[in-house]
Amino acid sequence: MARLQFIAALVLVSTVTPALPQSSIKSMVEEAEDADDVGDTEKSFALLSQAASMYAATAEDYSWRGAAHGNLGEFDSAVADARKAIELEPMVAEHHATFAVTLGNEEHYAEAISEITKAIELDNENADYYCDRASYFWQTNRWEAVAADYDRAIAINPRDWNARVNRAMVRIDLERYDDIVKEIAMLQVCGVSLPCFNDIMGETKRCQGEYEEAVRYFTRSIENNPVDGLALLYRGFAQLSLRNFEAAIDDISDAIRLGFDSASAYRWRGLAQSRLENYPAAISDFSKAIENDPDDARLYGLRGDAKCMLGDYRSADGDFTKAIELDPHNESYYQDRYAARLHRGDLRGINDLRRAIELQSGSTWTSPLLVLFIVAMVLTVVLVLAFGLS
Repeated sequence: MARLQFIAALVLVSTVTPALPQSSIKSMVEEAEDADDVGDTEKSFALLSQAASMYAATAEDYSWRGAAHGNLGEFDSAVADARKAIELEPMVAEHHATFAVTLGNEEHYAEAISEITKAIELDNENADYYCDRASYFWQTNRWEAVAADYDRAIAINPRDWNARVNRAMVRIDLERYDDIVKEIAMLQVCGVSLPCFNDIMGETKRCQGEYEEAVRYFTRSIENNPVDGLALLYRGFAQLSLRNFEAAIDDISDAIRLGFDSASAYRWRGLAQSRLENYPAAISDFSKAIENDPDDARLYGLRGDAKCMLGDYRSADGDFTKAIELDPHNESYYQDRYAARLHRGDLRGINDLRRAIELQSGSTWTSPLLVLFIVAMVLTVVLVLAFGLS
C-alpha cells in the first residue's frame, strides 16, 4: 500500500511511552507497516481495518487510529481522529506529525506543512520531522526550503543516508552540481549502497547539458533495474535533447506505462512527436499533459502550434488565447495567435502583433516605427484577403 510510505518514518520517532499490549491500535498499525514492507498487503489491510474499528481511549489511540484510517483512504475519519488527538494533547509533537502525514497522503501539502511545522516547533531535534516537511516542500517545488530542511535533518543525524541522497537530488533543481558530486562521493566512501546513484548522476549530467553522458548513466540504471521508470523517463528527455526522437518516444512511453504519467512526461513525448511531424499524436500528448496540469501555459501553446501544422487555426486560436490568459506577458503566444488569425483573415490579429512587439521591445503603440510596422502588416492582411493567399 503506497500510503504506508508516508507514515513509515513516524514509527521511529514516537515519544517515549510505556510498553503497550499487542492489541493496541499503535501496535496494529506498526504490524501493518511491517507486513506491507514484506509485500503482505492482505495482512496489512486486515490489520489496518481492525485498528480503524477499535475504540480510542487516549490521544495516542486517536492519533494512531487516524493513521489507520488514512492508510485505508478514509480521509474524513482520519482527519476527525487526528483533530481529536490534538484537542486532547495539543503539545505532543507526534500528533501534529501524524496529522501532517494524513494531509500529505491526500495532497493537501500547504496544510501538511503547517502541521509538521507545529511538530517541529514542539520538538526541533527530530530529524524525521524535517525530512517529512522537506517532502511536502518538494511537492510544492520550494527547492530552497527542501534543501534547508534536509540540511537541518543531516545536522541532527549525520548518518541519515536517505536525507543525504534526497539532498543530492534536490541540488539538481538548485543547479549545485559540484555539491552533488561531493555528496555522492562521500556516501560512497562511507560504504552506503546507492541504487539510485546512476539516476542522480544521469540527471546531473542532463541538467549540465552533457546528454550523451546522461544517457550512459541512465542506461546503466535501467540495465540494473529494467522497470526503473524514472531512469527511463529521464533517458527519454536526454534522447530528445540529442534529437533521437524515436528513442525518446520509446523511453518515455515505457516510463508512462510504469506509472510515470506526469504532465512533463506527456509534454516531452509530445515534443518528440512534433519533431517527427506526427502532429495528431503530439496533440493527444499535449492534451493529456493539460489534464494533469491545466495551469501550464506552455502546454496550450505547444498544442496550438501542433494544430496550426494541421491547418486547424480556429482551434489553435483558442489554445493561444488560453495560454495568454495564463501568461499574459509572453510575447510568443501573441505572435502565435497573430499568425493563426492571419491565416483565417481575422484582423484582430493586428492587435496581437502590436502587443507582441510592445512586450519584446518595451515600445508603445505611439512609437513611429511601431506604427509603420503595423501599417505594413495591415497591408499584408489586405493582400491575403484580396488574393486568397495562405
